[in-house]
Formats: sequence, C-alpha cells, structure tokens
Amino acid sequence: MAAEKKFDIIAILAVIAALLLTVLFMNGEALGMQRVVSEEEVSVFTEDDLDSDWYTGSGAEITLTGGATYITLTGDGAEINGSGAYFLDGDVIIYAAGSYVLEGTLEDGSVIVNETSKTKGRVRVLLNGVDIHSEDSAAVDIEEATHVYLTLAEGTDNVLSDGETYSDEAVNANIRGALFSRDDLTINGSGSLTITGSYRHGIVCNDDLRVTGGNIYITAKEDGIHVNESARFTGMELTISAGDDGITVSNDDNEGELLVESGTIRILSCTEGLESEKVTINGGSIDVSFTDDGVNAAGTEPLLQINGGELRFVSADGRDVDGLDSNTNIEINGGTILVSVSADGMNNAIDFGSESGGACYINGGTLIAAGSSGMAEGMSGDSAQGNVMYSLDETMAAGTVIRLTDASGETILQAEIPCSFNELVLSDPGLETGGSYTLEAGDQSYAIEMTDTSVKYGSSGMGGFGGRGAMGGPGMMPEQLQGDGTGTDGQRQGFAGRHGFGRPDETGEQGGFTPPEEMDGQSGSIPPEWAENENGFTPPEGSDGQQFGHGGFGGRGGRDMGDATMDQSGSETGLSTAEMRTAIQITGLAAAVLLFGILAAVCMKNKKNIA
Repeated sequence: MAAEKKFDIIAILAVIAALLLTVLFMNGEALGMQRVVSEEEVSVFTEDDLDSDWYTGSGAEITLTGGATYITLTGDGAEINGSGAYFLDGDVIIYAAGSYVLEGTLEDGSVIVNETSKTKGRVRVLLNGVDIHSEDSAAVDIEEATHVYLTLAEGTDNVLSDGETYSDEAVNANIRGALFSRDDLTINGSGSLTITGSYRHGIVCNDDLRVTGGNIYITAKEDGIHVNESARFTGMELTISAGDDGITVSNDDNEGELLVESGTIRILSCTEGLESEKVTINGGSIDVSFTDDGVNAAGTEPLLQINGGELRFVSADGRDVDGLDSNTNIEINGGTILVSVSADGMNNAIDFGSESGGACYINGGTLIAAGSSGMAEGMSGDSAQGNVMYSLDETMAAGTVIRLTDASGETILQAEIPCSFNELVLSDPGLETGGSYTLEAGDQSYAIEMTDTSVKYGSSGMGGFGGRGAMGGPGMMPEQLQGDGTGTDGQRQGFAGRHGFGRPDETGEQGGFTPPEEMDGQSGSIPPEWAENENGFTPPEGSDGQQFGHGGFGGRGGRDMGDATMDQSGSETGLSTAEMRTAIQITGLAAAVLLFGILAAVCMKNKKNIA
C-alpha cells in the first residue's frame, strides 16, 4: 500500500514539475525573467555597420590605426604596399581579413575578395577615389569573406561598372552584378559611389546587405539592387534607374526582409520599386516612379508595414498597376504617404490580399491614395484611425489639387495629384468619428460625415474589405478651390495642412516640397538625364535624421515612440531561431522530468511486486 501511495505522489510531482516548466517558459517575461540575446537579434545595425570613421585624413593623407594595406590601381596594373593582397592576370585579389585602402583606376579588371587564408574576420575596404571597370565580370567580386565593409571616403567619387557581356566563367559562376557579393556586405561612409550595371544588376548580395551611408547612384539593365536574404537602409542618399526592379529581396523560399530606417531613396524608373516578402518602412524619404508596383510585399508570409517617413509612389503611364501592394496585409502606423496612379485601366492605389483574408489597417499617419475606381480597395473598419474612401462621379485631370477641411474650415490635408484619378482613399489623425468634413477636388466639393472610423462614398469596383460598413452619398457643393502649394519646378505639391509635408503659415500660404538642391558628390559620371528627371525630389528640410518608433518586421503591434531608431523592437512575429531553440530545450526538459517520474514510480512498483 505504501508503494502505491509513493507511485501516485511521484507521478503527480512529475506532472506538476512539467507544468511549472511550461508556465515559466510561456510567462517568463511577465515574471521578470529575461532572455539573453545577441547584438544581431537586438540591433537593426551593428556598430561596425555604422562605423565609417575607422580611418583619419583624406586623399593622399589617409591613415589607419593598426595599419593597412594600400593598393594603388594604375590602369592596367596595381601597386600594393602591405600584405593580404596581390595582382594576377589583370585582377586584384584580397585573400586575408584586414583593412585595405584602394585608389586609382583599373581599366579592365576586377577587385576580388576571396578570403582563403586562416585569418578569418572582417574585411574593410576604403574606396578612396576609384574607377574600376570589368568588361566581362563584376568590377568588385566578393567570393568568400566573413563580412565585407566598403567605406566611401569623405569627399571622394568612386565608380564601378561592367560590360554588357560576361565571360563563360563568370556566367557559370552566376556572377550577375557590377558589385557582386556572395556573403554579408555593408556599404557606409560619406563619399559617392556610381554603379553602372550594363550586364544585369547594379548591386547583388546573396546574403545580407546593409547600406548606412554615402551618396549612391545606380543605373542597371535589370535590378538596381538584388538581395537574397535581407536589405536594410539608413542614413544614405540612394538614386536608382532600373530596367526591372528598383530594390528586390527574395530567395528560393520566397522569403526576405527589406527595411528602410532613414535616409533618402529615389527610384527614377523601374517596374517594381521596393519588393520583398516583408517590407518595413520606419522613416526616411522615398520617391518611386514605377510601371507595375510601387512597393510590393510578396512571398511566404508577406506583410507591408509603414511606421514613418515621407513616401511618394507615382505611376503616370502604367496599366494594371498597384501603388501599395501586399499579398496579405498592409499596416500603416505613421508617415506621410502620397500614392498616385492613373485613372485609366484597372490601376489600384492600394491593393491587398482581400481574396485570401488580407486587410489594410491604418492606425496613424497621413495617407492620400488616388487612382482608378475599377478595382479600388479601402481601409479595414478595424483601423484605429479615421479614413474615407470616395469614388468621384467624374475623372479628375492630372495636376488636380485636392483639399480636405474640417467644419471650421481648417485644412486637414492637401496635395496636388500627379495623375488623373476618380477614386480617393484619405486618412489623417484629424479625421474623427462624428465630425463633418469637406473634400474639394478641382472645382468640385463633396460633403463627408464620419459616421464610423471607416466610411465610403460613391461606388467602386471592389470597395473596402473587413470594414464595419459605411453609408451615404456625396453632397454636391461646387466651390472654386483658391490657392495651391509650391512644388518642385511647379510640378509637384507636398501635403499641406497639419500633418503633411508643409503647413499653412500665418499668411495662408500652403507648404510643399522643398525644391531639389545639388546632390553631394555629383560628378560627370552621373547620367545627365537624372538631373533633369522630373520625378526626382529632395525630402523636406528637417526630415533627415527624423526618428520614428517602429514595430519591426511583421506583426500588427504598436510603435515604440522613443529614441529607438536602431533597435528592432518586437512585434507579433514568429519565433526567432534562438527562441525556437529555447522552446525545444524547455519542452524536452519538461518531458524528461515527466518521464523520470513515471520510470521511478514503475521501478518502485516492480520492487514491491518482487518483494
């Protein structure tokens, strides 16, 4: 009898121990437990990514603490002062970790990083005014390295270019960009870098790409930047003209992460502007002229999340195009966003995977999305911020100014719409449930009553999915709109009003985009048509360095509105590799405890039977 009682007690204790371990794992943070994580898990950018001051001096007076190898390119050769590199068959080969200073001209050859020595570590290359052209392969070819850091020396212009046809050896090795890397690559510094990808792409990175500085200009036959794993941007000036995608991140598993933290991205021409499985925009200034999608979240678990920034996506001539596009959800938590696609054809300013249960949520920021009513989609009724979807009874011409005012006549938002339109989706913190508003478009005026968080007026092809419903029709009150904003070359208007790019001053003048200024590092190597392209813009004064809280990749979590630009705070994402490993370990431990208790009880039972 005593043995049977012990059997019961041991079994019960084992079950309790297993349950306690499980509860601790599920509620560890609430109980004050903290998981130790690596720097890579906590920080969006590492110290090395952001460190462009690892050298002193400029020009011929460059010096490095701890020494470096100096490589001077001499047209068809190279002079090397130091160890870790050599010149062979027209190419410079860097074979060891360390620091290198590169300058001069290489007329037809490559700089190849192939870390074959036993000294594994980071490879730092300071581009101190180089012009490298390879007719049949990449100008810079990173074959093997732990991590390569390309730093653009202050005040220098650097040029990388390739030919239209690669050698069989390069093609078989799948080298496909003027700047090509098989491993992690970081570009930083304050100088300029001009890349011409005549064969296929401008920059190709098979692993993780970080761009944290510099003035970078890319012209590419296909993609401007093509990355397999993840691409993160902050603090840079990036201008792209691409025959296909501007920036694309995708691998064989249809996974990838694209993050814009700050800086400026101008994509003057492309098919798709920004494309990845997960696209997260926390800040910066982005201007995209496209013919298919402005930004596209597509892949295994796609999500487009916008938490801040000054964003503009325009397609004047595209057909069946989408401005903001996701195969499932779109989440807007902040930022100032203008989307304009032509009213001709089935052009969607906003397109999400409504057919597969997706939705578009807006919880903050200012949004003006103008396009065609044929397949228009609006915001979810579960959004936290007021929004209106308005199908107009006529098509407005390109250049029409729209303005939304409240009952007191105060401007909530205003913009000149670059393309023709007959559908508008508008949202702003000033749109409050129960309020009355007036929408002016050209010489037309429409009344809006915010009877709910999301309201819809007129009829459109698709309407908003997931909303709580809206009702009513337009009230026609013709009124001539007086005054407009000041845009770049008279072509573009910023959002005026309380939450736009500008705000009315005391004289009633409307704000707009700041006219472009000459870009640092601009030189004759930059295609002249870029300077004349009417789609280029300079972000509003004061927008550089703006700090936005963010929810990180994925999830619908709220934003941390602190000074946390460099921290990747968690949203409702899936478990990381480390968290999954911990979960498996704790689950295994709980199972082992339970099994031990059962075995101990069985052994005691057997002893009793033997006795």
